[in-house]
Amino acid sequence: MIGVVADSKQHDVVCELFELFKTPWEFAQSRKSYEVALFFDKSSSFIKADLTIVYSSKELAIDKAAGIKVEPNECPIKLANIESRDIPIYKNLSSINAEESKYQLLSKENSIAIKIGTPNKTIIRIGYNLLEEVEFLLESGQPLENARVPTLDYHLDYLRSSIVNQGVKLLEIPPSPENFKFIVCLSHDVDHPKLAFHSIDHTTIGFFYRAIFGSIFRVASGRITLKGLLRNWLAALSLPLYWARLTKDIWDSFKQYIEIEGKARSTFFVIPFKNISGKAPSGQKNKKRAAGYGASDIETDLREVLSSGREIGLHGLDAWRSSSSGKKELDQVSSFITRPEIGVRMHWLYFDETSHVKLEKAGFTYDSTIGYNACPGYRAGTTQAYKPLKAEQLLELPMHIMDTSLFYPSYLHLTEEEAEEQVLEIGQHANDHGGTVTVNWHDRSLAPERQWGSLYAKMIKEWSDDAWFPCMAEAASWFRKRRTIKFCQSKSGECRIDPATVTKDNLPQLILRIYNHDTSNHFGTYTDRNLLDWVQQADVA
Repeated sequence: MIGVVADSKQHDVVCELFELFKTPWEFAQSRKSYEVALFFDKSSSFIKADLTIVYSSKELAIDKAAGIKVEPNECPIKLANIESRDIPIYKNLSSINAEESKYQLLSKENSIAIKIGTPNKTIIRIGYNLLEEVEFLLESGQPLENARVPTLDYHLDYLRSSIVNQGVKLLEIPPSPENFKFIVCLSHDVDHPKLAFHSIDHTTIGFFYRAIFGSIFRVASGRITLKGLLRNWLAALSLPLYWARLTKDIWDSFKQYIEIEGKARSTFFVIPFKNISGKAPSGQKNKKRAAGYGASDIETDLREVLSSGREIGLHGLDAWRSSSSGKKELDQVSSFITRPEIGVRMHWLYFDETSHVKLEKAGFTYDSTIGYNACPGYRAGTTQAYKPLKAEQLLELPMHIMDTSLFYPSYLHLTEEEAEEQVLEIGQHANDHGGTVTVNWHDRSLAPERQWGSLYAKMIKEWSDDAWFPCMAEAASWFRKRRTIKFCQSKSGECRIDPATVTKDNLPQLILRIYNHDTSNHFGTYTDRNLLDWVQQADVA
């Protein structure tokens, strides 16, 4: 059991930290002994533990007693090099020093973390407050320059290894469903479901220009073949046929996505109202944000999506601004939402620090807006679903990969090979750490002039052996099931799972991971068990 000591103002952050690092813990009680004592900007001689981990950039009483010196880092660029990883530090950071004979340096190039062994216990002293970092990542998100660093996941890795590498037995429920290494949430922002919905407007003018002239530059740079160029030209010259509905609409991609995805299930985020732009963060309206359709205009397509086992969510306009707008928009698409988990992603990723609360009040149970327009990556620093600190129950399934950020000339403008490298890097991190890779591939991205379907199909094939591909509502339900699990202690002091919090359902089962269960001096080894089976066997015993 981990005993935690933190300021009462940070207790909400502590609770969320231990939903991400799902392991037995409690707020420490005086005079009680723990396997691990975890201090954040505080210390106490009344908490007894064999292993003490202290996170703080401040000098604490425990530092003076152990002969540790704390020196604030004034450098504007803060990186903690721990376990050969450069971890961005967004709040306060200090160097931690002690007499060389007393400590072991845990950071590679600077004294950010040290270990001191005393006759009765081991102290690991780290020069920043992890709770401050978690709060920043979940509430503000990382700047664009650190987008590709899964910072929060690295923090969790380091906390875990700090415990298990000292030989402490640790129980954890990892963010990986049984029989799968990670989760992939495929999604589609439905912005332009049919070319026929547009007359001569900025959408068709842009399409015509890119198909005719942009295709020439794409051929020259190796981004499409001559066959792709001809396909784009034919599509552009066929505009009158699409408008007259004399041929199949090239932007109608619902059936094509269903065919490509096969058994993988995806989520289609649908705009509720036609010709409504909503307001930008500045308060202004941008006509280009308005869609040429509303949910009721594609009812037949949405019914087909649902019958294939897929899901409909809201692609919100003003839901991020007020709960009343969110409720109105939700009502417009509610007839297509057949699951108890109701999701939203805001159009153009509009959001502010109050949006999660407003979306929850409107009736949504999960959001998937937190991500970058300009590049793939980890805005919240993690692949895990998390509860925003101001929300009560709503979960955030952060978005990691979006087609337009990879290929748009105004963003990264990558070749398919370059984009594939970045995409598979994110997949490899999830394969190693669990959690979810959330992909947003827009409705018209399979068709001319984009022709980005090849990479989408490659992603699915690459991850099909190791990943679970649920609708986003199912993924949210699975994470909610994981969050429901509670730990308790038996009369003998052993940590166990509270059987009343374990449910049996149609979702993949949870795993119980046991570190140092039988190490034979090989610290850090672990065994995975089916959580439901483990609890049933423990009850019999």
